[in-house]
Amino acid sequence: QIRDSILMNFILREGEYSEPFRVENEITQSYKAVAEDLGYSSTLPVIYSSYVKTGSMPFRVEIPLFCLDKIEELMSIVWTMAGLNGIPYPIHEADRLSRITRPTSNVHSLVLYSKALELVKRGEMELKDLDLLLLEYGESWVLNSGLDGLEGEGV
Repeated sequence: QIRDSILMNFILREGEYSEPFRVENEITQSYKAVAEDLGYSSTLPVIYSSYVKTGSMPFRVEIPLFCLDKIEELMSIVWTMAGLNGIPYPIHEADRLSRITRPTSNVHSLVLYSKALELVKRGEMELKDLDLLLLEYGESWVLNSGLDGLEGEGV
């Protein structure tokens, strides 16, 4: 299966964006449900997508319907803010700041395993169900990553 962005890479030249298309999926349905729960119209969170090529590969930008008439200006801003890698600075920073670091991920994994073991001990979870928590091939976690060579120094 070929990714959309790879196909769009052959179609778009740098600085171009695709015709927007309406997105309908579970996520957009959840947006509508939240809007209705908050008393807003379910038409408010109608989402469109477009691909923009700001560097070597295009990426997808989601645009709410109420901003669709400003797509040219929006894509111009995206293009202007793209760094050398083609990723707009705000997107790069949001990704950098929201990425879970290995130590944080490891602690969360340990807490999850601990809670699951408590459920097994209380009989609320089958021992075989712990298989769901096994790491996938290539995944690893350690609590002392980066502390090699410090043994015997109080660590």
